[in-house]
Amino acid sequence: MSQEEKREAVLRRREENKRTAELILKGTAKSEPVEVLCTDNQVHAYHVFALSDADVAELFESTGANMVDLKNPDKLAGNIKFLTKGAGLVTGIPDVAKTTTKMESMKLILKGFELSGLTGNPKEPSIPSSTEASTQSQ
Repeated sequence: MSQEEKREAVLRRREENKRTAELILKGTAKSEPVEVLCTDNQVHAYHVFALSDADVAELFESTGANMVDLKNPDKLAGNIKFLTKGAGLVTGIPDVAKTTTKMESMKLILKGFELSGLTGNPKEPSIPSSTEASTQSQ
């Protein structure tokens, strides 16, 4: 192998390692498919992803919504803005709400909230405390 071939092989490995490192840092996105009725009167499945804390904060700030007002019918316009923007965030498709009907974007955002641990108390792994572990071993 010539010096030039060795150099090219090293550069190729560096590029491959760089891409691998980027994928590792990016991580695996937690997602689940959700079926919704769309404007073509067909049911379509969209992959819904968990939201980061920054996504949730930005969603509430940009739409002016708060959790208490989401059920308030007097705040319908703000709620719809929240749902349409939230559906775009959880699917990664900004205009996804333009394809859904009958408030189906609600299904998308609720699944996103569920995946993010925002629907009640997040489930903690059951790890026995040191006192529980010692009493169980006796």
